[in-house]
Amino acid sequence: MQSEPLAFLLEQAQYEVHLAADGYEALDLMLNGVSDVVVTDWGMPRLKGSEFLTLSRILWPKTPVIVVSDHAVPSPVGLPQGAFGWLKKNRMGRRNRCRPSKRLSKQQLIGTGNN
Repeated sequence: MQSEPLAFLLEQAQYEVHLAADGYEALDLMLNGVSDVVVTDWGMPRLKGSEFLTLSRILWPKTPVIVVSDHAVPSPVGLPQGAFGWLKKNRMGRRNRCRPSKRLSKQQLIGTGNN
């Protein structure tokens, strides 16, 4: 599961992290609590990242959503509508690294997705 190393790093940096297996579980977590920032996988099962982003923008328009993906930003004009940032996974052997497109500056993060 790709989100676990990211969750570990964020917890080590003293962030509160909640993991969800898919977009529907993430929405449920968000309905039951307050989130400062959401980190989500663009390729989630059951609910596409684009669908999750649209729903989260409608329900929580002020909560930044950072997308993690195996791919570069899908639009030549930049981030998808409503995305605060985009992290591209860089897979080299067993090491996985993310390259942020914007700096993170919130106190609590929710990690979602399982890639």
